[in-house]
Amino acid sequence: MISIIIPTRDLKRKKNAARFFRPLTSLPDLIASIKTHVTIEHEIIVVCNDSAKSDLVDFIKQQDIKKYCFNNVNVGVSRAWNMGRQMAEGDALMFINDDVTIGAGAVETMYRALVAEEKLGIVGPKGEYWKGSAKVNETYENAEVDVISGYCFLVKTSVYDQVGGFDTAYTPAGFEEIDFNFSVSKAGFRRKVIGGLAIVTNPCHGISSLKTEIKYLYSSIHTEDLHLRNKSYFEKKWGISIPPC
Repeated sequence: MISIIIPTRDLKRKKNAARFFRPLTSLPDLIASIKTHVTIEHEIIVVCNDSAKSDLVDFIKQQDIKKYCFNNVNVGVSRAWNMGRQMAEGDALMFINDDVTIGAGAVETMYRALVAEEKLGIVGPKGEYWKGSAKVNETYENAEVDVISGYCFLVKTSVYDQVGGFDTAYTPAGFEEIDFNFSVSKAGFRRKVIGGLAIVTNPCHGISSLKTEIKYLYSSIHTEDLHLRNKSYFEKKWGISIPPC
């Protein structure tokens, strides 16, 4: 069974003032695509950050989603993913953003690839490029890589547990999925992108593209300071230097 873990904050994504548009899809579209196209045994787990909003609560109950939690503060990406794992019962964990939609056969293809190789730890889609305001997968080769993109990836539960999950030092966000890939590599497992998957991400641009203050737990930090803080922590942890963008 696959546990599909979805962190979210709002039923409908708000307009990104810096980019002047809303994402084309949000949580209801993702849930609909899962129910329509995912045929393999699965469970849906929704982790809501700073989100006890009535419309979100009502939607989750109407969708008959059995596993969910509402955090009264923004606990960040790493903690939200780790909370999802704590509720999960699948032998594989899919971490997916709420602005992604899934087409026929995508999850099944990823799962078959993941379990086919003992030393394969993570798989995910590849071949992103900008087309309007949506990123579309149009690359059809499979290939081993250093890091799988954080918007959608599938990891063996045993591998997640072996490396200890996601490092919460990156809270609220930034570098956590890269760090996780490095941990999986250190544990002796490979990462592979799977081409030709019917997976589309429609982002409104993440916090890394904004210059704003982010509230998390009972603190706050500016996005520029957050990037520098997490970059420094990552470099010290892994003994590498990341060149400036």
